[in-house]
Amino acid sequence: NIGSGYEISNRDLVYKIMDLMQLSFIEPAYVEDRKGHDFRYSVNSQKYRRLFPDHKFISLDNSLKDTLDFYI
Repeated sequence: NIGSGYEISNRDLVYKIMDLMQLSFIEPAYVEDRKGHDFRYSVNSQKYRRLFPDHKFISLDNSLKDTLDFYI
């Protein structure tokens, strides 16, 4: 995994996926948090960026659409 510095909440990610799949009429189900559940995941990309300063990251919207198209 390589961090991009871009952050998005799980809720917003679900809505992006639903929008791409044209499922806006479905209301996501919320469940009670599990004990020890992490509220945030973060990957430090400083070393990668230092080693590969010219790398261009693909936008979440484009890569998410490509991933969904592949699985669908």
